[in-house]
Amino acid sequence: MTHFSINEAIGAYLVAHVFVIILGLSGLIDKVMKWIQGPIVMGMIVGVMIRFATEMIKSVTFSPLLAGSAIIVFLLSSRFLKKVPPVLSALIVVVLLAVFTNQFQITNVQDSLILPQIIMPAFSFDAIVSIGLPITLMIICSENAQAAGVLMAQGYEPPNNAMAVYGSIAGLIASLFGAHAVNIAGPMTAICSGKEVGPKESRYAASFANGVFFSVFGLFTALVVPFVIVMPAVIASVIAGLAMLGVLINSLKSAFSDNKFQMGAFFALIIGMSGVNFFNISAPLWAIVGILLVSLLVEKDHFPSRTKVEKLKNSKEKQVLELSSK
Repeated sequence: MTHFSINEAIGAYLVAHVFVIILGLSGLIDKVMKWIQGPIVMGMIVGVMIRFATEMIKSVTFSPLLAGSAIIVFLLSSRFLKKVPPVLSALIVVVLLAVFTNQFQITNVQDSLILPQIIMPAFSFDAIVSIGLPITLMIICSENAQAAGVLMAQGYEPPNNAMAVYGSIAGLIASLFGAHAVNIAGPMTAICSGKEVGPKESRYAASFANGVFFSVFGLFTALVVPFVIVMPAVIASVIAGLAMLGVLINSLKSAFSDNKFQMGAFFALIIGMSGVNFFNISAPLWAIVGILLVSLLVEKDHFPSRTKVEKLKNSKEKQVLELSSK
């Protein structure tokens, strides 16, 4: 961003979303995600998101009162307050504690309303290569891959192509207002799709509410940002860690409960945990690439053969025909 104007950056954002839409419409994203086996994806999810849990534990050493209280309230709420999300209980208690212990020092609060402003794009080849292509890879191989894995861990069947296409169609509009990407995000998907949110069929409401909160936050940035800046960092660390616990536990179970793809799942875990970053491409993609190589090398017989896939497909088609005839 330091090498390009905001107009050139927005041009690169637009091109990145066009690339994602083309890949989504081609059906390639869904084919690749279906080919990657479940344990491998689950291992990658744990590796990439385990940092939320470790940061939660580290936060206790920085602020035993705030972090420790949040964890204790979370556990007690899980045990005795079944109808109240334990993360919400922990958040309320830790914020109140921070206020009562004078850890919020708020200054320079403004009450102005920040309205969206359109910024016209300028297209630069260098900006497209330096910004647009990495964003394309981040959307598909980092955020969407994480989110798809999280949804799989929670028992959903994510529509990978649709997620890419519809998100980037919205992204074409949002780019003109300065947004670098609109896509399904891994950590937020983990929070919104967890069992703590409620029944599986109604958890979409959490994502809808999340979008509303983001919109309000954007409009009242001048009022809200000072509170965010002075909020103790430990609050964000411990609450994020608590919110991820369910996803991490489910993903670990799915990754290592079967005898298949154990080596691939383990390499996915450690590559994701390493946080490696080559060529501006982050750990989730390298985890998938690395573990596919590992599994193809030492676990090739675990992949379903073409014959097995065709038999399974024919069996499902037969079941559908039998049900329709009834």
